[in-house]
Amino acid sequence: MRTPAAAAALALALSTPADARAGWFFEGSVGQGWEYKPGDARQPTNLMATVGLQLLDFLSLEAGGVASLANVEASKFDVQLRPMVELSIPAFPVYAKGIIGITGLANNPVKLQYGAGLGARFGAGGLGIFFEAAVLPTNTEAVDAVGNKSNQLIWIAEGRIGLRFG
Repeated sequence: MRTPAAAAALALALSTPADARAGWFFEGSVGQGWEYKPGDARQPTNLMATVGLQLLDFLSLEAGGVASLANVEASKFDVQLRPMVELSIPAFPVYAKGIIGITGLANNPVKLQYGAGLGARFGAGGLGIFFEAAVLPTNTEAVDAVGNKSNQLIWIAEGRIGLRFG
């Protein structure tokens, strides 16, 4: 039988920021991106496993491994590395993240991504859920009809949801 006290405790746990302690943490998340400039195209769904080190109450360093699934037409399975730095406000669930991505590790060519994200994390007892939105411009090589190559900047927006342990 559920009691009002149990419901109140659960609501309190989910409405507070996740613990921000010094030490290691692990995250697992799923993300979905959309190219919005120069075109308009859904990007492959991706799964990310991240290990991070909380250095200070407001600063953490993270390294993510990303597997991009081949679930969009003309896409192939790919692997990325994403070093990240996160700045958070102690006692608030909001954070900002700087992101560098190295894409194309399994499916050449290797490309560089960089960007930033905003997110919110809720939880208690070393377990948290997070929601994140990021913009990830990607440098790529474009080839015109004549065969001339040039650099092109593709703008990608990405949404992500995940769990943090630790």
